[in-house]
This record gives sequence, C-alpha cells and structure tokens, in this order.
Amino acid sequence: MIDQGTVGVHVRWLRTKMETHSADAKRLVAAARLVARNELGARVTDAPRGELGELTQVFESAVDRRQRLLESSQREARRYAAHTRNQVISQAVLAPVSSMWSAMGRAAGTSPGRLE
Repeated sequence: MIDQGTVGVHVRWLRTKMETHSADAKRLVAAARLVARNELGARVTDAPRGELGELTQVFESAVDRRQRLLESSQREARRYAAHTRNQVISQAVLAPVSSMWSAMGRAAGTSPGRLE
C-alpha cells in the first residue's frame, strides 16, 4: 500500500518542479521576444539545469553572435560613410581645380598635362 504522506510529498515536489520549469521557460520566452525587437541586451540569468538550461545557453550564444555581427556591420557602415564623405569632398574640391587647369591649358594652347 502507498503511504498518503509519501504521495503528498511527491506531488508537492512535482508541482514545485513544474512551476520552476514554467517560470524558467517564461523568462526565456520574454528574453526571446526582446531580442526579436532588436533589444540585444536581453539576457537570461541563472540558467536552469537540464534541457531548458541547454536551450538557454544556446539562446545566449545566438544573441552574443547577433550582437557581434551587428557591431561589425555598424563599424563597416561608419567606415563606408566616412570613405564616401571623403570622396564627395574630394570631388567638390578637385573638380573646380581640374576645370581651371583645363581652361588654362586651352587658353595657352596646350593640354593640362603639358603645362610648363
């Protein structure tokens, strides 16, 4: 015969485990929703044990990788913008000078490369 006290202990233990897993899963889902909105600072602290803990670690790794890729893309975008800005400035400065040299060459009857 099964002791009612033993069954009660097991039921309470199982209920506690289920509530803990449910709370852990809810934290992971909440963090995933934040990441989906590009809030990459979202993290799950105190990873649980077992499969849910493993899933949490995979989630954290994926978020870290996404953060690194985003930072790399932002650096490249800033570098490209600076390069493009420098080219625009160079064209704005050099185009009038080049036109002036061409005009001077035509006036002197020579090409700009042969001005002496």
